[in-house]
Amino acid sequence: MYTELLNIIYTYVFNYKEPDKHFLEDVLDIAINKDNLREYIKEIDYNYDYNAAYGFTSKTLRFNVANILEYAKKSFNFYKNSYEPIINISDLEEYICLSLMFILTILHELEHAKQIKTLETTNGNTFEKSLIQNSLDIISINPDFYRKEHDLFPTERMAIINSTSKLIEILKIDGAFSLFINEVFVKEYNWFITNYYIHKNIPLLEYINISGIHLYYEDILINKENSKKLLRRVKNEVSLDNRILFGLPITKKELTKINSK
Repeated sequence: MYTELLNIIYTYVFNYKEPDKHFLEDVLDIAINKDNLREYIKEIDYNYDYNAAYGFTSKTLRFNVANILEYAKKSFNFYKNSYEPIINISDLEEYICLSLMFILTILHELEHAKQIKTLETTNGNTFEKSLIQNSLDIISINPDFYRKEHDLFPTERMAIINSTSKLIEILKIDGAFSLFINEVFVKEYNWFITNYYIHKNIPLLEYINISGIHLYYEDILINKENSKKLLRRVKNEVSLDNRILFGLPITKKELTKINSK
């Protein structure tokens, strides 16, 4: 999949073309087939009022190409203004950035479709399924709260991390991507996954506190008082990648290792 997506990027970038609806359709076709998501996407709407969304109940993907492109350009200009005093950024890098940001938006929404697939196909009551279902329950009851605390929701955290991880895999295929391109996506990814940990918080605990829910990891109630007990348990039972993905506790040593990347 990553090589196919890279080829789409090259086709547009070397012709100095901005991503368009055909770009979106080509990326969707590759990514949907790769993760066997056809069953979880009943409709694709290209006239969405905002950037992009996935309807968990309707299983509808919604996009607005012009809005996604406008957002990508604003993001690029922000990074350009931040880095250009130090790094000279070419026109080609701008087209690469726009394509990557566009793909990131698409992959993010497809991660939500994968979450529904997980709910419907994974056997047993896994911790991941409980996080997804809990998020969807709150979204359906209080959508305004979801919009306000968007990034703290487990469904969003997992979609952000998984989609950005896939984008970084694309960057790894071609070592010729510039320092600027790698800085934008890798550094921002590391910042996102460590931001709450740096402030001595546990992302999942923050979500629990603001939502007022009760959530368990097996027999341990996830709260401040049980944070050390929870860390001891999950450190032995859950990989570092999955602890970061779910917003579970990590150690100071593990945090230092992530920040050094």
